[in-house]
Amino acid sequence: MKIRNLFLLSSLCLCLSVEAQTLHLSGILVGDNFRETKLYAFPMGGTGSHKIASLNVKDSRFEGEVPMAPDGFYTLAGTNNGGQLVVPFYLSEKYDGTELKLNVIDGCPRIDMDADNRALSAFNEVYYKKGRELWTNGKNMKPEQVFAFLKGYKSAIDSIALLYPCSVPVKEYLALWAYTVASDNYSNISHITGQKRDDLSFTAADLLEEPSRVLDTPMALYFSSTGLIIMQSLPNGSLRERLAYLNGHYSCEPIRERVADVLLTHYIGSFNYEENYEAGLAELTSMVEEFGLSPRYISDFKARKASVKGTPFPVDILLTDVEGNKVDFSRYRGYYVYVDLWASWCVPCCREVPYLQKLEKELNNDLVKFVSISIDRGTKEWKARMEALNMCGNQLINQDNKLAEALNVGSIPHFLIYDKEGKLFQYKAPRPSSGEELKRLLEHLR
Repeated sequence: MKIRNLFLLSSLCLCLSVEAQTLHLSGILVGDNFRETKLYAFPMGGTGSHKIASLNVKDSRFEGEVPMAPDGFYTLAGTNNGGQLVVPFYLSEKYDGTELKLNVIDGCPRIDMDADNRALSAFNEVYYKKGRELWTNGKNMKPEQVFAFLKGYKSAIDSIALLYPCSVPVKEYLALWAYTVASDNYSNISHITGQKRDDLSFTAADLLEEPSRVLDTPMALYFSSTGLIIMQSLPNGSLRERLAYLNGHYSCEPIRERVADVLLTHYIGSFNYEENYEAGLAELTSMVEEFGLSPRYISDFKARKASVKGTPFPVDILLTDVEGNKVDFSRYRGYYVYVDLWASWCVPCCREVPYLQKLEKELNNDLVKFVSISIDRGTKEWKARMEALNMCGNQLINQDNKLAEALNVGSIPHFLIYDKEGKLFQYKAPRPSSGEELKRLLEHLR
């Protein structure tokens, strides 16, 4: 942390725009060397729909429009000479325009306004200092010291609550903050201390309450690790069993929706469609009905049927050539098509190109066409890589990644073969670098 300045955040004007639902923030920076200072503010919320607002900084003043927070919690962040600043603050419905004072001492930001914000800032200091200490001295700690250290987050909250009698929402926020920080540190303890969790003298259950007793609240989604913490606490078993546990132990609908989305997204993305499509669709449909889930999961599942042998090339996929012309995959009807799904930034993809070029020259079968389809987001990088690799022939690009999603491709390079009717012949075809194996396969296609 390189920040060593004192910020005075004064004249914070709270102006609610009925149409835009924003706050107008303005203030003064007190201190020197603010030439490279940037400030941002954003509301906390579990929906992910809020955007970060860049505050205009000029001389010692700043201002900007910030979306309203649903529960009054915001984050003020900044950079100065390479240093970083992050501090939460709370404005209740009764906020009367009292100015906020932001102090940065020893790299740790603190807001001094009322008991709520003093409490938040007090734990922010605990978070900063304990984080530095753990990463600096963690490898020298014994298991019992690690346990006491992680327990210290909860102890700090108890002490802060006595020192600063804060409101109920802030108390809830602090409890969640302490819980998620301790859980995060425990999950990463091997990297921090060099000690395996199995070698410690305590478990997560010894350190932390059952997640459902703490995280079953919409405010828990203010913390990015909440979903992972809950996921890791679910018992092993089938998707239905895990969903049943989730619904049986959590009553907060946003929490259930967030975790269920992770579970179902993984299920849909990792499913073996070629072998079990019909059975998987029936099972998923049953779970969607049983647990009241969104029908979009069924739609997402059906959309990936394109990875099943005998299924036509996905429809409504935008393919364009080097000149930007739209290309319909049906133009290759009457030929077997060997498809190379790749990207300019994919090193293994680029390593396959020389083998592919060699195969194209040596293959003795006029019924086979070679088509390379990039999933690059931009054409500039795609064209530059093609030029560097001397790629020619049927070069196409799908920039919205819809093709990879429809084909349920999780990693590239990925190679497929379509038959003369445009139907999937082989979902995971051999790579060009496999040599004679692929060459023999393609030469026998008639």
